[in-house]
Amino acid sequence: MTDTEMLLLALGFQPSYKGFAQLVDILHYERENNHYGHGLTKCVYPVIAKKHNTTASAVERNVRTAIVAACDKRQGILLNRFFSTISSDIPTNHEVISFLNTLLKSNDWDKTLLSLQKAIIIQNESMKILNDPNITK
Repeated sequence: MTDTEMLLLALGFQPSYKGFAQLVDILHYERENNHYGHGLTKCVYPVIAKKHNTTASAVERNVRTAIVAACDKRQGILLNRFFSTISSDIPTNHEVISFLNTLLKSNDWDKTLLSLQKAIIIQNESMKILNDPNITK
């Protein structure tokens, strides 16, 4: 199992979705070609589509479906919470791919995820305290 696959699993992505394998290939392609998020629709999706014997729009849709599922699943709470601090909507393909590339570039992505998890726990505890009617403000 590659670092990319482990990261996706840690963030709640499900390997049963076509978009999972396509996302892995997108991230590998971008790292190998120093492409990093530029021209996903015109450059990267067509390359991945050819590899998977499908269309670029199908790749885009499959990746989107995998992202939505990861944000909806309980095990994807970290991904969902990280992006909910930025926007109330489900993140775009480009936002997620950029986020994943940033994590993967940092060779210590597992430590970064652990730090994010701790920050979310602290945030949750803070919200409980703020919303506790027994605490005077």
